[in-house]
Amino acid sequence: MNPGVEILAMPRKGMGPMEVQLEPIMTGLREPVRLKWYFGDGEESDSVIPPPHEYLAGRYSVLLEAVDALGRCYSASVGIDAASPG
Repeated sequence: MNPGVEILAMPRKGMGPMEVQLEPIMTGLREPVRLKWYFGDGEESDSVIPPPHEYLAGRYSVLLEAVDALGRCYSASVGIDAASPG
């Protein structure tokens, strides 16, 4: 299996404002791994599993960057769709 990173986002769609839980899925990365989350709204986090993030109405692209102990870089993105009420 090739090393890589993915994002698990729950939920990915809903009515804004909404909270989304984000978790990394890492495969074959050499520990320790440094993570950087870009939430798509100007906020960032270095946490492995950040606290639930609140999204106002709109569409967002979440980016996760991971660097493993060997210095290999990986990234993944996922879209969040927080519909406006009404």
